[in-house]
Order: sequence, then C-alpha cells, then structure tokens
Amino acid sequence: MEARSPMLIKEAEMEVCDMELSKKSSETAFQNADKIIKDWDHFQDQVTWLRESLSELKKEVRTLTEDMDELKPDLARSEDDVAEFLTKYDHANHAQEVTAKALVEANSESNELVDKIAQFEDAVEALKAECSSLKEKNHELERSTEDAVRAGVENFLDSV
Repeated sequence: MEARSPMLIKEAEMEVCDMELSKKSSETAFQNADKIIKDWDHFQDQVTWLRESLSELKKEVRTLTEDMDELKPDLARSEDDVAEFLTKYDHANHAQEVTAKALVEANSESNELVDKIAQFEDAVEALKAECSSLKEKNHELERSTEDAVRAGVENFLDSV
C-alpha cells in the first residue's frame, strides 16, 4: 500500500502538469484571438480611410469636370486664348486621368480589403468557436484536477 501511494502522487502530479500545459495553450489561443481582433479593428480603419479617400477623389473629379465645362466657352476666343485653353484643358484632362486611375486602384484595393474582411470574419468566428471549446475543456480540466487531487489525497490518507 505504501509503494502505491508515491505512484498515485506521481500520477496526480503528472495530471496537474498536463492540465497546466492545457491551460497555457488556452491562454495562448486567447492571446492570438485578441491579436486577430486588434488586426481586424486596424483593418476596418483602413477600409474607412479608403472609403473617405474615394469620396474625396470623386469630389475632385466633379470639380475638374466643372472646371473643364467652364473652360469650354474660351474656345471661341482668339488663337492665343485657344492655345492657352488647350494647355489648361490638357492639364485638367491629365489630372482627371490620374484621378480616374487612382479611383480604379482604390476601388481594387477596397475590393481586396472587403475580401480580407470576409476572411478575418471567418477567422474570428473560428477563433470564437475554438475559445468556447477551450473554455469548456479548461473547466473540465479544472474539475478533473480537483477530482484527481482529492482522490490522491484520499488515497494518501487511506494509506497512512
């Protein structure tokens, strides 16, 4: 009986070590989930910034279009005025093309961000499910640890 008690104590100690490792694993998973949530928040801020940038670019396009419309009556002026107008028109047209390209790029990035948002949402949901499962396992481990310690103490007391 006395030889059995140290063995029971050793088994109880090993179970406690296993449970502590499982608890650390759960804590790491919670930390990873917090990091993903922070990344998600940063990601949403980037999407908001892109949307605001798109809105500003659209306003610039409207302004440039209005400027071009205002320049059209200048065509009736003298050749010097026409040459000057054409230069302004070329600059405005170039600016509009650059703005249009920027809008296309921003839209493409926005679409990529939307895809990434969906991926992040899926990852967050998966982590929530994993956290829930880990919490349940942690509760089970705590109960079994208490039971194992209680049984070990009882066995030890019985053997004494």
